[in-house]
Amino acid sequence: MDDVLREREQELFHACLDRSPAQWESYLDEACGGNHELRNRLARLLAAHSEADRITLSPLLLQSIRDGVETIGPYRLIRILGEGGMGTVYEAEQLEPVHRRVALKLIKAGMHTREVVARFMTERQALAAMDHSYLAKVFDAGQTSMGRPYFVMELVDGIPLLEYCDVHRMSIRRRVELLILICQAVQHAHQKGVLHRDLKPSNVLVSGDPATPVPKIIDFGIAKAIGLDTSESITAYTRADQALGTAAYMSPEQAGFGQMDVDTRSDVYSLGVILYELLAGCLPADPKDVGYARFLGLLAGGELRASRPSMRICGSPAIKDAAIARDTTTAGLRRELEGDLDWIVIKSLEVDRGRRYETAEAFAADLRRYLKGVPVSAHPPTISYQLRKFVQRHKVQVVAAAVAGIALVSGAVIAGIEFVRATRAEAVAKQEAATSRQVSDFLVQLFTLPSRQELPGKPASVNELLERGVATIDTELKGQPFVQANLYGTMSRVYGALGQYNESKRFAEKSLALPHAPDRDGNLLTASVLLQLGSTEQRLGHMDQARSLFQKGLAIRIRMLGENHLDVAKAYNYLGSVEGVTDHYEAAIAAHEKALAIQRKVGGAFQLDAARSLRGIALVEDREGNVNGALELFRRAEEVFEKNYGPNHPFTAVALQDIAVSLKSLKRYDESRKLLERSLSILKSVYGPDHPQVSYTEHSLGNNLVALGDLNGALPLLQDAYRIRMTALGPDNPRTADVAESLGMLRISLGDFKEGTALLEQALRGHQRAYGSKHSSTLETQGNLARSLIKAKRYDEAIPHLRAVVLGDPPRKFRIDLGDPLFIAMRNMPSFRALQADAARHAEQSDVRTR
Repeated sequence: MDDVLREREQELFHACLDRSPAQWESYLDEACGGNHELRNRLARLLAAHSEADRITLSPLLLQSIRDGVETIGPYRLIRILGEGGMGTVYEAEQLEPVHRRVALKLIKAGMHTREVVARFMTERQALAAMDHSYLAKVFDAGQTSMGRPYFVMELVDGIPLLEYCDVHRMSIRRRVELLILICQAVQHAHQKGVLHRDLKPSNVLVSGDPATPVPKIIDFGIAKAIGLDTSESITAYTRADQALGTAAYMSPEQAGFGQMDVDTRSDVYSLGVILYELLAGCLPADPKDVGYARFLGLLAGGELRASRPSMRICGSPAIKDAAIARDTTTAGLRRELEGDLDWIVIKSLEVDRGRRYETAEAFAADLRRYLKGVPVSAHPPTISYQLRKFVQRHKVQVVAAAVAGIALVSGAVIAGIEFVRATRAEAVAKQEAATSRQVSDFLVQLFTLPSRQELPGKPASVNELLERGVATIDTELKGQPFVQANLYGTMSRVYGALGQYNESKRFAEKSLALPHAPDRDGNLLTASVLLQLGSTEQRLGHMDQARSLFQKGLAIRIRMLGENHLDVAKAYNYLGSVEGVTDHYEAAIAAHEKALAIQRKVGGAFQLDAARSLRGIALVEDREGNVNGALELFRRAEEVFEKNYGPNHPFTAVALQDIAVSLKSLKRYDESRKLLERSLSILKSVYGPDHPQVSYTEHSLGNNLVALGDLNGALPLLQDAYRIRMTALGPDNPRTADVAESLGMLRISLGDFKEGTALLEQALRGHQRAYGSKHSSTLETQGNLARSLIKAKRYDEAIPHLRAVVLGDPPRKFRIDLGDPLFIAMRNMPSFRALQADAARHAEQSDVRTR
């Protein structure tokens, strides 16, 4: 027999010994293919091996079965728990020095080769080195009188991982939580210098109540010591020329027969396969489909690339059973897997291990982010990877980077269009809608916070590309209204993120004008677009329209998702925001508190969505005058944002601005100024100088400098904030009115009465249009305009504004005392005396009403 065939025969023989005898037949059928001669030789070798094993072990086993008294040292053997090619595991009773049930692993008779003993000793030392509650513990070790090594470990009375999860119908969320525990144990092993190299569901036994499951990782039989004090004679015999492990859970580098050193990322890959099976109920690739040998070849060659779990289950006939085992519906299972879980799994299964999670802890950290509902580090690999590579090669101008990013997305959209055009089938149209959702997510991510930090760009150049994409959607997708509606909704979100609210409104309305899919997903898309349009209308100053849209979106989400869902909580927060700015404080607090109750029940009290609810409540508290209470809530929200997004994220910047405004109200001006300067620096670096969000912090910082007496320092900040809002929002928007009022008051203080009063008149028009005549912002602006007109000696013009404020029952801090010295020059005017008389009568009537 030539050397190549002999090596192949040896390789397959040892591979069989790494499996239980029950697996030999199926493994050899796959591994040998049509080579009957090789198959027969291996069958004879294995039969001889088993016969030798039987003859040697027979007396021990027979005695164990007969009277249960056979002992090895202080251990009485009770029954066989399992067998592998290298050893047999018994349940045993330890008689001294303590009495307990244990598992005893004994090397098989006739297996005294240096290689097998080396593996056995490596497993023993690896387990002994570790001390973790989710790893089986080693208690003792030794050898029998015949020189056969054994070791004694914790007896794990559990159920294999997949079976445990299915029997208890564990939800996707609970399965993810359980895998995080397993990752913690693997991370501990890695820190102790041990790679498992055979992680699979059958090697994880789970016990305990489903509410508090306890996993235990077992079988380190082919572990690799990468940091232990093991001699070369041990580590050298882990057979670098063999693909050790279980094929279905093996990493590409592990399948490469020693061509590449395995490291911690190999175990991460195996964890990814386990997660895939936990989520989808099937393997990403099954050796049974192509045969063992071909499977290993494809795996080692990087040709087995997993499809997303949500896509895999779509075509599976077993999806209904999988959904039931996960305590959900088939549609619900698909929705839960789409998005973050899809990409986390795909990142863990990257063929290029450089793009995989570096450690089991990094893998677990992303799963924890998913559970908290915060952004994960995993991203759709193809587009983002190419984009990142492009930026690394071309560290140049902003527009080039932004254009490249949009071009990639446009390519994805066009490819989707061609796909739809080519097939036309209803099932394919639904699949295209799912593809469009992935494109949508990437578009929004590109133009919102993290990506804008990496790729700052000028909106003008981006707009040209967006319009080109819109034209493509208008023409090429004309026969696919569901997909068009989806992508128009996406465009609305993108333009909203860019601060271009009129365009955002246009595309939201285009989306709503088209039919949405009649299923659950279509209804939820409608709700999302309604909420997006409501948010845009609120920014444009159309408060009644915003409230109505928020109520409609909320009603759909409650109907589709039930009351206790995070997306329902988000809709309550939208509604609370518009109720707050329109002075409906009780309704605002009620909406935010409903959101917070849902978030605490579903996702914990300190997750990101809950922080947004706290911020909403804080804004209302601040408007009602409870500044200290608001400050405390703002600080709690900022801690959550900074912890989850980092110190230089726009969400953190906005939270810092909230805190600063409260500090200014408490006259802690220096503290406020420092926070605002930090916030402004973050926002400009992320969004560029012209985004509406930048103007909010400029406005706050300008007001702060006015309070500090630095009028000249405040002027350019307020002028720039006014410029941005006039461009983005127009002259009559309430947000433009806010900054026009501040700039007008500053102009008055600098002696420019003409420009100052003109700005205040503009502010009054904007507030009246958005909020009505009785709103606190309207009355405050009207009072400021009246005082400014009096300072300009335009007394007759001031009277109607004074009358509106005095008789309008404004909040206490905006009330006007007609006895103030400011009005001395007007006291002989008939119109002013008439106002005084009307004010006295109004006060008497108010007293009567309050008694």
